[in-house]
Amino acid sequence: MLQQVLQIGTFDEPFNTPTDFLIFGKEDDSLVLIFQGVDLVVGDARTLSGGTITSFTLLHQNETVLYEYDFISPPRAEVFQALLDFLDTGFHDFVYNVLLANFMFAEPLVVGGEEGDDYFRPGIGADSFYGLFGSDLLDYIYEVPNNGIEVDLTAGFVRDAWGFLDQVRSIEEFRGTDRDDLFRGASSLNPSETGRYTYTGAGGDDTFIGGFGIDMVSYLIDGGNGRVRVDLAQGTATDTHGDTDSFQNIEGVRGTNLGDDLLGDGQDNVFEGMDGADLINGRAGQDLVDYSSEKGGHGIVVNLTGDTLRNLNVPGIAITELGPYSAYDSYGNIDKLSNVEDINGTSFADHIVGNGSRNVVQGGFGNDTILGNGGNDWLQGGYGDDTIDGGIGDDTLDGGIGNDSLNGGNGDDILNGDEGNDQLFAGAGNDRMNGGDGDDKLTDSEGKDVFSGGLGADRFDFNKLSEMGNSAATRNVITDLRLFGTPDKIDLASIDANTLVGGDQAFTFIAATPAFSGAAGELIWTQIDWFGTDEDWTLISGDVDGDSQSDFQIELTGLVTLTANDFIL
Repeated sequence: MLQQVLQIGTFDEPFNTPTDFLIFGKEDDSLVLIFQGVDLVVGDARTLSGGTITSFTLLHQNETVLYEYDFISPPRAEVFQALLDFLDTGFHDFVYNVLLANFMFAEPLVVGGEEGDDYFRPGIGADSFYGLFGSDLLDYIYEVPNNGIEVDLTAGFVRDAWGFLDQVRSIEEFRGTDRDDLFRGASSLNPSETGRYTYTGAGGDDTFIGGFGIDMVSYLIDGGNGRVRVDLAQGTATDTHGDTDSFQNIEGVRGTNLGDDLLGDGQDNVFEGMDGADLINGRAGQDLVDYSSEKGGHGIVVNLTGDTLRNLNVPGIAITELGPYSAYDSYGNIDKLSNVEDINGTSFADHIVGNGSRNVVQGGFGNDTILGNGGNDWLQGGYGDDTIDGGIGDDTLDGGIGNDSLNGGNGDDILNGDEGNDQLFAGAGNDRMNGGDGDDKLTDSEGKDVFSGGLGADRFDFNKLSEMGNSAATRNVITDLRLFGTPDKIDLASIDANTLVGGDQAFTFIAATPAFSGAAGELIWTQIDWFGTDEDWTLISGDVDGDSQSDFQIELTGLVTLTANDFIL
């Protein structure tokens, strides 16, 4: 019997002739399989029973034959490679027909994926599966014998329900049977693997033993109708069928589309609640709640603080308030979060507020707002025009691709604009700002800050005399002032150049000289050349009170020849 092995496209009906055929395809091409004496049962599961495969044809949309062969004496490798080439989409490879291939070819089958996320469904026999790159799934849910499977990634095999050993390499996700399955993780990482493995028990009292990397148990496609309760500290879970699963060294859990209870342990856990109002308690460790896989219609709001968020105005989200330790997920449910430090956002506009711990936040796609609050945070905007505020602590802010606004807050922060026309605000502390690609504005604040504009026409903005240093230990540094093409600018327009008179006076640029003349408002520069070394620098100095002493300094890396056009005075 050939059961549920041909599901990529549509069945060509009726199947009521002595010689029947089946058509399914990729895009506008078709795979035609010719059967002799086949009966078709139509229903939720379409079944082919009996008969003999007599030919194999790949057709282009204009009915040009891409490949054909009869199965009197088929060259196994040639036929199956043609099938794989035909089914490959470039992003997702579907190999539903391994049972069919084993029916065609009595010897064991070798299946190789390519780049992208591949799906493999094995059949009878000792087969070999090579997923290569991407996140690849090997699915045993349709195994017929009344036995579970044993997955051993250290040994590199799966003992299937028939008792055959399937060899596996670079497969990241496994789904078992509805019997009692055993999953053992890897002891090392192959070069083409991601280090993250996902297991679905799919019914039965399953056992999951983690290994190297991050091991995740998923109940999203478990097949039952119930919600789950997972307690990683206790090492047990009640699955969607009401069966009891056991865990050892499992770091991550993916829930159902109902309201689940997901409880962590002392490790750094990863939780994916999916749909439903979930209760997630990370307990000890640096724990992550990942919303990036959700398929809801809007972004999320996350509040890791003990206060209520008020006056929210997030595009696509109806709520204006969110209580403490809560998340409004992409489906519109309220998750309760305890002992959670890290958040991954969605592909929509998210609003994520951290707490006093070290938070690691990835906004993902969309125009996100991320607030770090206390702790030494790592806040990443991803794609989109993001607004990120580090708050208190030594934070790292990465804008990603888009026109982002980054504010370091208090602490010694690192701000990376990356691609886009970004605005970077240093905040209090000794900060390092990297504009990246694009026309960026980098704004000074208190402390000794280091500016790197990167590519594009950047503006280095200085607004307060009180925030500018006047010695090697305190002055700001610009590492890459670009004066060619579309040049960078040093903006001093907000600083009063002459404090002896009223109003806001502009600086007077003076040619290269090591000394002031005694007139207030002079801006001078000089080069310091350490011969034979790469420690050369250029010093800009300003005198705002006419005492011939510098009141602020800016250091430029390298020997730079300046003109008045390099400044906004």
